[in-house]
Parts: sequence; C-alpha cells; structure tokens
Amino acid sequence: MKKIVIPIVLILLLILLFSFSEKIYKDNIPKVENKVGEKQVETIKENNDPKTQYKDHVILDKDSKSMKISDIKDNKPMIINYFATWCPPCKNELPYFNKAYNQYKDKVNFLIIDLIDDSSETIDNGIKFFKDNNYDLPLYFDYNSMGYSLYNRQYIPITVFVDRDGNIVHLQQGSLTERALVELINKLIGDTESENKV
Repeated sequence: MKKIVIPIVLILLLILLFSFSEKIYKDNIPKVENKVGEKQVETIKENNDPKTQYKDHVILDKDSKSMKISDIKDNKPMIINYFATWCPPCKNELPYFNKAYNQYKDKVNFLIIDLIDDSSETIDNGIKFFKDNNYDLPLYFDYNSMGYSLYNRQYIPITVFVDRDGNIVHLQQGSLTERALVELINKLIGDTESENKV
C-alpha cells in the first residue's frame, strides 16, 4: 500500500508545483489584451514605467555579415518582424509589409528577420523566397532563433513595433491584416489622419 501512496503523493505535489510556477510566470508578463483590426493581439502598455526596451541582438545580412539591430537603428521608429518561409501566416502578411515598406520606408525602419537553422531554413532559401515574390523589404536572418527567443514567444510571426527611443509600443504575436498594420504604423509615427485611408 505504501508503494502506491508515495508515488501518487509525489505526482500530486509536482502538479501543484507546476501550476503554481506557471501562474507566477503568467502574472509577471506586462501585457494587456486589446483589439486591433479583427485580430486579438497582445499590446505592451505605452505608459509602462519603466518602459520596455526592444531586445537588441545579433542578426545576419544577406552576405552572412553579422551586426546588431542597434547598428541599423537611427532616429526613426522600427518594425521588427520575425518569420520563416515555411510559415503560412507569415507568408500571408508579407505582401502587406512589402506595401507598407514602400509607403513608409522614409519614416520607419523595417527589419524582416528570417529564422534560419541551416537545415530546412537557410539564408539561400530566404533570399530565393524574397526574390521569387519580388519583395523590396530589407531581409535579415536570426540564426537558431537566438534573437526571437528573447521575446519568450512560442509562435511566429511576431512583429515588434519600436518607437524612436527604442521602447516597445506594440508586440503582435500572429499575423496582421493590412488595415491593422497600417493603423499600427500610423500610431507609431503619430499620423492619425492616414489611418482611415486603408
């Protein structure tokens, strides 16, 4: 009888410990639910104190030259999008990003970052995918999701909207509609009159 009771008690304690630690983790994530477009999204409060800075990390360019995101950051806001060429939601939203890039590239830095692993997702695959789809977007690469993992997200695409001071004003997990993307860009650059022109 003791042989059965001890494992059952241990299992119950492990379940209780896991539930408690998960609750603590979830309670400490700074987020608020909000609707943008027709999708449920995750937004980091704009008036958080202290403000949440974007995660600077090493990325690769098309020539495999390494750099940091901060090397690209100038006085403009930034949109950082993490994707993979095998991801259907990522592929669905990239035409919207390409169109937005051509419209807003003088006001916003776009960093489209392909999550590569040197097996199924490579720099060559990403370059070919962009060429085949005639994308003008600046393409970078995150090896083994080292930068993406800093955001503690499980799914792609994710898009990080960063203001001029490097603060995250919106973090989107999941794909964006064209309307939602334009609304978020206009909010980022402070152009509320253009939001209704989508």
